[in-house]
Order: sequence, then structure tokens, then C-alpha cells
Amino acid sequence: MIRARLIAITIWLVFLAGAGPLIAPHSPFETVGAPYQPPSWSHFLGTDGLGRDILSQILSGSRTTLLVSISSALISLALGVLMGLASSYRGWVSQALSSLIDVFIIVPPLLVMIFIAAVMGASLYSEVIAISISYWPQTAKTVRAEALSILERPYVEMSRSLGGSTLWILKRHVIPNMGHVVLANLAYLAAVSMVSESVISFLGLGDQRYYSWGMVFYYAFTQGAIYYGMWQWILVPALLIAITAYILFESSREILSPSKS
Repeated sequence: MIRARLIAITIWLVFLAGAGPLIAPHSPFETVGAPYQPPSWSHFLGTDGLGRDILSQILSGSRTTLLVSISSALISLALGVLMGLASSYRGWVSQALSSLIDVFIIVPPLLVMIFIAAVMGASLYSEVIAISISYWPQTAKTVRAEALSILERPYVEMSRSLGGSTLWILKRHVIPNMGHVVLANLAYLAAVSMVSESVISFLGLGDQRYYSWGMVFYYAFTQGAIYYGMWQWILVPALLIAITAYILFESSREILSPSKS
């Protein structure tokens, strides 16, 4: 069940990132009709305040959304795994890194994202950096807890008593037994990164040179989608984000506790 869900969501994400901009009927920046047109056969989701096709904006924005989400998730995962493993072993370095993780984890991710995005300016790079730095402590905490659990197992103690070095034990016993934790955190980080990208864009801190699902939200609210009753302008990107993030969250949960699913 878990494997089938992961394969399905992977195919879905690859399809959106690869084919979305290609099957968009128009350029997302092209004026193709009158402003605020309702859904029709010519424009399935209507047009925005400048006469641009909303469906094309969503399809073209899928690549940007997924690029930022996956990039942020991978960077955050790498930082979290490295810090979690480094802080799991005995010694003053471990204690210092563990304290550093505790300091970062109490800072609300939203504040970190807003601060970094505001300081660095609106760009895809600043979004990726902001999201990555915001969520690596959670991954590090999870990895550290799992690594400590593995290090207390009898066969690890036996390896240590026989002279096994720290790096050898990590490479031989710890890392091979953490595949499920890493995969679960990757799914979780991809989900929160997707939601975070939407939040950054909605707050006006996103890169307006590119469309994303969050940027569609931003334009919908700034151009009066609610006032003109164009609910599809808001609901379609919201559902895309919610459904994709939900599947990723559920996949992450099932990976960590398959017996409870």
C-alpha cells in the first residue's frame, strides 16, 4: 500500500512538473481575453484581472511549485540527516550540536521563512533557502532519536567493544537501518515545503517573474477574486496543494508506523 502510494504520487508530481507547462493552452503572462471572464470552453477556469488564462497559470506554475518544494526538501533533508547523525554520538561535539538543534527547533518556521525571504529579496533561491533552513531541525531531531535508538542495540555495543570506529559503526549499522526514517522525512518535507512556498508567495515575498500555485493565490486575492465571485480561481490551486500535501503527509505517517495505518 505504501509503495503503491509513493509510486502514484511520484508519477503525479513528475507529470505535473514535466507536462504541466507543455499542455498549458496559453502563456501564463499572455493576455488572451477580457478581464474576469467566467469559466468557458475557451478558458476553463476563466481569466484574471488582466485577461490572462488562469488554467495556464496553474499548469505552468506546477513546475515552479514542485521545483521549489523538492529542492527545499532535499536540502533540508541533507542538513537534518548530517546534523542528526553528528549529534547522536557521544562527546562534547554531540552535546553542542544537540543544543544547537534545540535552539533552532523552538523558532517558529514561519518567522524564519518571512525573515530570510524579506532580507534576501524575492527570488526562487531565497524561497528554497528560507524553507530549507526552517525545517531541517525537525529532521535532525528525528534522525538523532532514531540513531540513538540504534546505537543502544546489542550488536552495536558488541561492535564497539571489538574496536569498531565511530565512522564504521555509523556506516555499517546506523545508516543502513535508517532508510525508512529518511524516506518518511523526505515525504514530510516535500509536503511542508509545498505549503510553505504557497505561504511565502501569498505574502508577496515570492518571485513574481514565475508563476507557482502560491503565486496564483497571491494574484487571486490582490485582483479581487472573492469580490468578483471567481471561487475557482482560489479553490483549484488550494485543492491541488491540499491533496498533494495530504498524500505526502499520509505516506510519511504510514512509512513510520505501517502497522497503525
